[in-house]
Amino acid sequence: MTPTIHEARRQIAEVLAHHYAEAASSLDRDPPRFSLARLLADMAGGPRADYERETVDAAQLAHGGTWHGDPHRAVIPWSALSQRTMATTPGSKGGYLAGVDVGAASQALRPWSVTARAGVTFLENLKADVALPLVPTEPTGNWLPGTVSDSDPTLGSVSLAQRTFVAVTPFSLQLLRQSAIAESTIRAMLLRAAGRALDAAVLNGAGGAEPLGLLNSGLPSASGTSFALASATGILKTLGDAGLDDGRASWIASPAARKLLQERVKATGTARFIWDDDKILNRAAYATSDMPSAAMVCGDFSHVLVGLFGAGLRVDVNPNQSFNTGSGAARVVLECDVCVNAPAAFVTVAAVT
Repeated sequence: MTPTIHEARRQIAEVLAHHYAEAASSLDRDPPRFSLARLLADMAGGPRADYERETVDAAQLAHGGTWHGDPHRAVIPWSALSQRTMATTPGSKGGYLAGVDVGAASQALRPWSVTARAGVTFLENLKADVALPLVPTEPTGNWLPGTVSDSDPTLGSVSLAQRTFVAVTPFSLQLLRQSAIAESTIRAMLLRAAGRALDAAVLNGAGGAEPLGLLNSGLPSASGTSFALASATGILKTLGDAGLDDGRASWIASPAARKLLQERVKATGTARFIWDDDKILNRAAYATSDMPSAAMVCGDFSHVLVGLFGAGLRVDVNPNQSFNTGSGAARVVLECDVCVNAPAAFVTVAAVT
C-alpha cells in the first residue's frame, strides 16, 4: 500500500528526529583519546586498537601517503604525540580524519628538546626536498628628494633534504598491559629519542648523512676564553650590529659551560652571576648534553628551520626482540633536516673557559 503524503512526511520527520537526537547525545560523550600504549600493544600482537589504527592510517592518507598495511609499523601524527584530544565522528564515515591536525610538532617536542623550547621553526609534512629563499644582503635606499642609487639584494637559497635518524629502544610486553603507567612511559620513551636527535642535529650536526648544525655552519663566532660579562654583551652587540632583534635571542650551552658561568660573578664584589636564574643578560639560557663540551651558541632560534618529512613520527615494532624475556623493541624513525635562513642571527663559541 502506497503511503499518503502525510504518512511519508511523518516517516521523514521521525527519521530526522532520531538522527538529531543521536547527534545531540554524542556531543555529551567524551571523545576518544589516542593511546600510544594501545597502539604499541596492537603492533606487538595484542588486542586490536581500532581507533588508534584508523587514526594513523588516516594521517598517512590525509598527508598524501599510502596505507602500508604493515601491522608492525605506524606513522604517528604529531598531534597524537602532543596528547591532544581527538574528537571524531564514526570512523567509517571518515571522522578519524578530524583528529589529524597540523602544527603540533613543537608542542610534542618542547618538553624533550631545548632547541624546540628555544623557538626553532618547524616546517611539517614535507613530501620532498625543498629549496627556500635566502637574502644575505638587504637592498638599501634613501629618502626623497635625495638620490636613490641601484642596490640589488644578494639572493641565494637554503635547502632541506630528507635525512633519517633511527633509534631502537626495548620495552616490556608486560608494561603495555599495565595501561595505568604504560602511556606516559612510552610517550616519554619515544619523544625523548626524537627530541635528543633534534637537538644534536640543530646544534652539532656534521652534515652529509646527518643535518648540518649551527656549530659546523661557518656562522659568526666569538672567543670564549675567560668568558666574562663583557664577552656576553659583546655577543649581543654583534647580533644587534647585524640588524637582528637581540631581544629574541636565547643561549644554549653544554652543562660544563653552564656550571662555569653559574659560578662566575658578573663583577668583582657582587653576588650576581653571569648565568643567573636560567638567564644570561635577561635572555633565556638552556643547557644540554647534546652540545659539545664547553661550547655555546647565542641567537634567534626562529631562524633555524627544521623540516619534518611525512605525516609524523614513524615507529616500527619488533614483538620478538627477546622471546625468552617477553620483551619487544620499538624503532623510532625521525625524517628531518635543518637549515639556517639568517646566518647573522647567531654567534657561536667553541669553548667557554
